[in-house]
Amino acid sequence: MLDCLRRGGRLCATRRQRVFILAFLLALGLLHPFVTLDNHIKKAAQKQKPEISTDSTGFRTTWSSNVTLSNSAVRLHQMSSTNSSVRAPDAQQNKEIALVVLAATRPEVHQLVRQLVAQKPDSGFRIMISLDGTEKQTNEVLQQIETPEVKLLRLSDDKSHKFKPSSDTYVKIARHYLRVLDHLILKLNYSYVVLMEDDLLIAPDFYQYFSSLRRALDSDESIFCVSAWNDNGQIGLVTEDPQLLHRTDFFPGLGWMINRRHWLQVRKVWPKTQYDDFLRLYMLNNRLVCVRPELSRTFNIGRNGGRVSSGKNGYSSTFYHNYLSRMAQNSFNVTLLDSSIDKVIGRSADIKLEKFARSLPVMNVSTLLSQPKPPSAVRLRYDSAEEFIGIAERIGAIPEVWFGAPRASILGISVMSLRRTRVYIVPDKRLPITKKILTPEHVRKKQKKDPKKKNDSKKKVVTKKKQDPKQKKDYKKKKNLKKQKDQKKKEDPKQKQDPKKKHNLKKQKDQKKKEDPKKKEDPKKKEDRKKKKGSKNK
Repeated sequence: MLDCLRRGGRLCATRRQRVFILAFLLALGLLHPFVTLDNHIKKAAQKQKPEISTDSTGFRTTWSSNVTLSNSAVRLHQMSSTNSSVRAPDAQQNKEIALVVLAATRPEVHQLVRQLVAQKPDSGFRIMISLDGTEKQTNEVLQQIETPEVKLLRLSDDKSHKFKPSSDTYVKIARHYLRVLDHLILKLNYSYVVLMEDDLLIAPDFYQYFSSLRRALDSDESIFCVSAWNDNGQIGLVTEDPQLLHRTDFFPGLGWMINRRHWLQVRKVWPKTQYDDFLRLYMLNNRLVCVRPELSRTFNIGRNGGRVSSGKNGYSSTFYHNYLSRMAQNSFNVTLLDSSIDKVIGRSADIKLEKFARSLPVMNVSTLLSQPKPPSAVRLRYDSAEEFIGIAERIGAIPEVWFGAPRASILGISVMSLRRTRVYIVPDKRLPITKKILTPEHVRKKQKKDPKKKNDSKKKVVTKKKQDPKQKKDYKKKKNLKKQKDQKKKEDPKQKQDPKKKHNLKKQKDQKKKEDPKKKEDPKKKEDRKKKKGSKNK
């Protein structure tokens, strides 16, 4: 048959040989792609050989899967992995984190920018400064700072947002944030933006903090932002653990990071003014949280900025000195561990915290402060916003409740440290979400204006007297008698006489007295009466 094939099929005269040759050729053509596919899979398997390593005992250990897959199964696995629900990152999106300093009228912004440039890592971050204003001193300072490492943005001339002119500072700030985030996320395609005010300073591990917590933003949809600030991070109220992280449903600000997904949702309802108040209500209504540290990674130097100087919402000029100037800041260059990051991912962390806090023994503030050796963990209870403000004032925390949530709290629970004791301030029931901001000054004003609270003691005394059943009966009888008299007066026609009739009756009586002869005295009686008087005088 081979000789026949070499010479050509036509030389093979027999019919059987021709049929056999055709079948052989067909079989070769059909089997060829399968053979080549098998060889290709074998080559790929040889490239992905298991790694061989040695453990501490010296034995060689190899990694292998529990189930050996066939060639077809390997092919199917490769196809399914390419069509999975997890999308690959867009090639056009910028992988770096945009760090923006929002500047306006503070020339001391150069302190922050110099720190950012000095501590900036080789890759992963892009420093920018967005100037909103025409103040000469600030402009001159920023022009000197502008370098290839620091990019200066002037978005006030951006015509994509049509705003009406306004002199309100809070309106300008809200517009500034909207312009910056739209420019960086929608135009420059950044996926993460860190926003900094111009009156802050940073810790040594500032960059490492945000780059590590980027994973938490991506993996947990309930995390709205990552903040470098702890509102209750005053010296004496925090531990010295830089690895400790918390979840809070109170928007902290003062150095915070947001990603593309959350900004695309928030920008649809972005407010015209008071952006920070809006974000606090937005987070509470949508059950969102921010990740905050135990030790702050930023420090506020704005003694004369924002609401501190204006006195709005109960702030006084001493607010900075009483609270913000006493903030404890991390002074070490720390790399966050994966275990500490995992503890703040997922809503289960909030449930665990609440269960643990409610299981702790209850203690009063006065006993906690007076005990020489308090326990390691304690629960302080409060039933209202006014009660929480009283506790916070005694401890030294910021005594404020915004929209039903204390500062730096989660589910109404505030966590602090006091004399090596972990203090959990827990509400009996979570306060309702409102649009009110309560401070100590608001509480005192309410107590002065509210007359009900002043008369509470009087009301209590009255209620005690009414509890006597005999007094109740006598009081009811008197009331009934008065009612009956009033009804008789209304029904009695004699008592309802006109004044004219009364006057006529008097006249008639007088005339009768004059005309009546019986009433005139006899002369004899007069003489007798005179005699009696004379005898008496003698």
